[in-house]
Amino acid sequence: MSKRPRQVAITILEKGFLVDELHYGPYSRYWWEFYEDNDDLFYFLIRLGFKVKVNLNNHFFCITIQRRNDYNFFFPEYYCESDNYYITSSNPTNAISTIYKFVFGNQTRYSGSIILGWNQKDIVQQLIND
Repeated sequence: MSKRPRQVAITILEKGFLVDELHYGPYSRYWWEFYEDNDDLFYFLIRLGFKVKVNLNNHFFCITIQRRNDYNFFFPEYYCESDNYYITSSNPTNAISTIYKFVFGNQTRYSGSIILGWNQKDIVQQLIND
């Protein structure tokens, strides 16, 4: 019996937007993801400014996708905040897990894709349809 990934309740605060130079230029491979469920396979764009809120153990966590502001301007970066803690990371799993560690003081790790809702068909459909 295969184990299904954990589902968390996600609220989309901002759907974000597309930027031609990021999503269709030479660095576009960093701005695409896919969703797979049974026979369905969807590719979708990681939107700049996409922002979600999740409740983990009675604490709200927000993650926003932004572009890096150093010499790697064309790569996505994930800004996560909860309580008075915040961090930016090139990886959504590291962003959420680091802030979770600051808030709760333990090593629990959450998948960034799950926290962003990229494993939920309804959220992926919203990103594709707009």
